Amino acid sequence: MTPVISTLFKPVILQLTENKLQTDNLQFSFKKGCGCADANFTFGNVVDYFTCNGSTVYAASLDISKSFDKVLHYRLFICLIKAGLPNLCIIDVLVN
Repeated sequence: MTPVISTLFKPVILQLTENKLQTDNLQFSFKKGCGCADANFTFGNVVDYFTCNGSTVYAASLDISKSFDKVLHYRLFICLIKAGLPNLCIIDVLVN
């Protein structure tokens, strides 16, 4: 049930927070108009650039999907409140 609820809340929360929270230009997920294809395209361009200029390219991949089970949610919510996320939004999500 949690994935269904999070899928429904994701666009709402993104719309509420898009002017409050800033991300790095190299972050591709959870941003409007960005996704996996953009990350792959950027990665390919970087590899092409360095190999065309005679460099060796090393790449590593890290699966951090399980790390989200270890998030200190209270600290995360405090950081979101300090960043300007509406308090009622956080409280409503926590209560429901």
